[in-house]
Parts: sequence; structure tokens; C-alpha cells
Amino acid sequence: MLRAVRPSGWPVSLRAVEPRSRFEPFRSRRDVVVGAVIAVITAVLYLAWLGWDQDYDIDPVTGALSGPYETWQVVGVVACLGVVALVAGLLGLRRFSRVAMPAAFALCFAIDGITDVNSDGLWGVGAAMSFGAAWAGANLVGIAGEKLRRPAAGA
Repeated sequence: MLRAVRPSGWPVSLRAVEPRSRFEPFRSRRDVVVGAVIAVITAVLYLAWLGWDQDYDIDPVTGALSGPYETWQVVGVVACLGVVALVAGLLGLRRFSRVAMPAAFALCFAIDGITDVNSDGLWGVGAAMSFGAAWAGANLVGIAGEKLRRPAAGA
């Protein structure tokens, strides 16, 4: 007769093992505070670089409307957010930056778009695109920060 052998330390039944979610960014009050701080930093950077400029430019030759943001403003906010994501990765806080940064940036973008008197109604599309871009950027730069934090294997 065959008998099932259970290795020591294993639960008696599979029901004793609770599945653990892979996405658990906020586990404690400290985690909520860290996430909120990253979100506030993101919102402040958005306001400092993009939030104050509401003027559109009209090309005198073609009559084309552009703006309200200039290229240097977008490059500046992306660079600053990159520094925040890199520092978060270096400190082992990428799980916060990949959640809080895109959410705060997209919320600021959406509020800016909703309150824009010259809005063409596509602010929702822009907010979704800014969320995706901020999520991808925060993840990639945060991963780079984590890699820099950990010494290479065998070194």
C-alpha cells in the first residue's frame, strides 16, 4: 500500500496556505505615508513645471494653435520625476513610486484639462496616456535604481 509522505514544515492541507497577492504596495501606515509623500512630490513637480502655464500660442504664419506647454517644461518635469523614481528605486521604494507617481500625475493632468477653458474635451485621453507613460517611466527608472542598489552577483 502506498502512503503519502508530507515533508516536514509543509501544511497538512493546501487550504492552510493562503494565496498571497503579488500586488501589495501598502501594507502598513508607514507605507501609506511613503506613498502619500511620493504622490505629493509628484503633484508639486507637476504644478511647478506645468500647472502655471495655461496660455496657448498661435503661429502668426499658419494660424496653428499649440500649447499650453513648451517642450522645455515637459522635459523638465520628466527629468525631475525620473530623479524621484531613481531615488525611490535606490531606497527600495519602487513599489510606491509605480503606484503613487502615475496616479498623482494623471490626476493633476485631468484636473488641469477639466478646468482648461480652451479644452477640446480630450483631457481624459491625455490623462490616460500620461498615466501609462508615468507608470512605464517610474517602473523602468525604479528598476534601474534597484539594480544600482544591489551589488552585481559575484562582484
